[in-house]
Amino acid sequence: CSILFFGVALLLLFESRRSGRLRPLFWLPPIFLLWVNLHIQFVYGVAVLLLFMLVLTFESVTSAAKAGSEKPGLTAALITTLSIAALSLVATVITPYFYHPYGVFFSTAFSPANSYLPDFHAPRFHQPQDYLLLLLVMFAFFALGLRRSRDPFQLALLAGCAALSFYAQRDLWLVTLAAVAVIGEAAAGIGETLHSSTPSVILSGGDTARSAAAPESKDPYPLPRPSHDSRTPTSREIFLAAALTVVVIALAI
Repeated sequence: CSILFFGVALLLLFESRRSGRLRPLFWLPPIFLLWVNLHIQFVYGVAVLLLFMLVLTFESVTSAAKAGSEKPGLTAALITTLSIAALSLVATVITPYFYHPYGVFFSTAFSPANSYLPDFHAPRFHQPQDYLLLLLVMFAFFALGLRRSRDPFQLALLAGCAALSFYAQRDLWLVTLAAVAVIGEAAAGIGETLHSSTPSVILSGGDTARSAAAPESKDPYPLPRPSHDSRTPTSREIFLAAALTVVVIALAI
């Protein structure tokens, strides 16, 4: 069930980061409340949430400082998001065992007996699925490089999940979900770019009227959105992205 909860958490975090809206994050506390009472690997979700908050706090502070705010970082969006994250962390100790599941997770992860358990060994790349997973991760890194993504959350998420997954076979699902999420985000970004570059003259009058009659509702406290370079990449940049991908995966292995 950790695979399901981790995937849902990634979906919510990516949606909030892409759209800049807070609404998807309100589902995180109940998700963590269920997760901690069903499976011990909820700690992976906590780590991703902390990474998300670290990146968001850094971006909020830097953007406020560039705007010349007298109180950089103390925005309503950041305060609300920190409150949601705090509620999610509180939910992880609402169990019959209080905070002890954290101790069980780390004692299991760093147990000396793991060297005798095959699930805790690194992949040996003796099976075709190992190479397919490697190609999936390489394609995810390549997608980031191709988009010239400057999103530290996606970069750190993919690199961290790759390191954990290629360290122990039991965690291969981590990098699988992270790679799929990054590739899906890249595809969504390409779709948005194509849509925004479509001339308005080809749109039907009915669509224009509907969009004017029902404007999109905006979040009162928008979050900062990651920036991407929309220029067409050159062959040299594609080669450098592919080379960087190979180097990162080799270091992770």
